Amino acid sequence: MHFSDYKIKVNRRHIRRGLLTVEIMTAIAVLAVVMFVFSISINAFSRFNSFQLKRINCIAAAQAQLDSITVTGKAIDVNDIKRLWPDIKTNVIISEGTGEWQYTKLAKVTATNTASKPVKVVLARYIRRP
Repeated sequence: MHFSDYKIKVNRRHIRRGLLTVEIMTAIAVLAVVMFVFSISINAFSRFNSFQLKRINCIAAAQAQLDSITVTGKAIDVNDIKRLWPDIKTNVIISEGTGEWQYTKLAKVTATNTASKPVKVVLARYIRRP
């Protein structure tokens, strides 16, 4: 008798149960990896959005200062800036225009966020003298 003539009886239920367990464990492992990557990306997006919000607030404060200087000739009061944008400090420098712009004033506003990760925005505008 040859070796191949012997057939080993294998219970198919045990094989099938083993495969099902391996498939479930693999699916759980893949889901865990996907959830881990998703949580990392959510954290990165959150930090990016926080930075963008700070930047937008700095731009808004600087733009408001420039608009106030253009319309009224003077900057917004420091207390009003603190009330409207609590974490932002603005610095206004008004100088005389040079060259082609000698008959104008140059208003330069620097807005800085005082939070943990600083954001600095500088805007400038030439303003006609009255």
